[in-house]
Amino acid sequence: MNTYHEGGLKIELQRIKQTSHQTTGLLTIFNEPLAVFQCRTLELPWKDNKRNISCIPAGYYPMVWEYSPKYDRFLWELKDVPSRSEVKIHPANYVEQLNGCIALGQKMLDINGDGNKDITNSRKTVRQFQSELEPFQNEIVYIHIADPTIDKLPTFVSPFLN
Repeated sequence: MNTYHEGGLKIELQRIKQTSHQTTGLLTIFNEPLAVFQCRTLELPWKDNKRNISCIPAGYYPMVWEYSPKYDRFLWELKDVPSRSEVKIHPANYVEQLNGCIALGQKMLDINGDGNKDITNSRKTVRQFQSELEPFQNEIVYIHIADPTIDKLPTFVSPFLN
């Protein structure tokens, strides 16, 4: 499947670490040939795609810019996720704030002292993500979610992250 949008837009989420508590990763937006945005991701752990307790399966998904009544704002939503709906990309600092969605942030730190990595600057990072995709809000864009046990994508760490 072609994961590029017309004009060279490509969104890759490379899952880096999966534990029984959470899944962490790195999301990169490419406007080929350049990486124009990169951030950390936080998701639920893999639990066989069970609603509200599992991250979604790796794969290619269309995303649309839609209004979310729950969050009272527009967010990017992944579509065609097997056995799921309402999979959003939204701000969250802790995995406990997620029900199958994807949180974006700047760094992975144990903010609340529970021994698990949390994600920092989530609201700001989601705003930056949305700003990068603003020209595509009336279109369908695609995201590729790569699982380290399935896909072997090259590691790319940009100067966007400290």
